[in-house]
Amino acid sequence: MDTEITAELRRRGVAASTIRDALGQWVVSETDRIIRALAAAPPSHIDLLAIQADAKALHKLTSQLELAMKRGDINT
Repeated sequence: MDTEITAELRRRGVAASTIRDALGQWVVSETDRIIRALAAAPPSHIDLLAIQADAKALHKLTSQLELAMKRGDINT
């Protein structure tokens, strides 16, 4: 059973690595877009909250992929 768990974690790590690689350029452009939006945003809390939501979603996506890769023993 331990071998099955290890194999499953490895598969998930490989899948996460593949997804991260596929999204690589999008993650870079999305990060740049968020930074540009933050720099150009009016000082309204509604605009800043929208930018914050985008930044949190991007961070969640990248951190979950990294975590899956770590659990699957895939080097980042």
